[in-house]
Amino acid sequence: EGIGQAVMHAESEGGEDGEALNEALAKVLAEHPATFKGIGCLDIADRRPGQIGAQTARIAGMGMLGVTLQPAFFGLDIDDRSLYPMYARAEELNLIVALHTGITYSRIHPLRHERPELLDQVACDFPDLKLIACHAGWPWATEYAAVARRHPTVYLEFGALAPK
Repeated sequence: EGIGQAVMHAESEGGEDGEALNEALAKVLAEHPATFKGIGCLDIADRRPGQIGAQTARIAGMGMLGVTLQPAFFGLDIDDRSLYPMYARAEELNLIVALHTGITYSRIHPLRHERPELLDQVACDFPDLKLIACHAGWPWATEYAAVARRHPTVYLEFGALAPK
């Protein structure tokens, strides 16, 4: 019968202009406000921590629910200190932060950047920040489930886990 309501998100894996992606998403959201909510993407490649925090505020100003990012695609751990101004700003603005967790099918991005204890550290440091572990941290599903159980603000998302 159609979509009642859905969340759309912009996504940058490097090279794309996050601001342009967010503006395109905002246009769709404005055209269909009853159907779609949005999560904007952050440009974290070659950005200083303050710039990432400012981009987070701009996304909030566009009326989006949160931000999404993939730190491992930029050689960063989930708990990299350069991301902490963004986490602080998102917590302050009551935004969701959706993070790529677990396996990627890129063979150039090491898995070590996405270990569950890294998300646990962020949840410890920002106890009011809503965090979504995209792809539920597979293959560390048990450990990510423990992080989510330990922190009431951590959620697991199970999309894009196709069987082999």
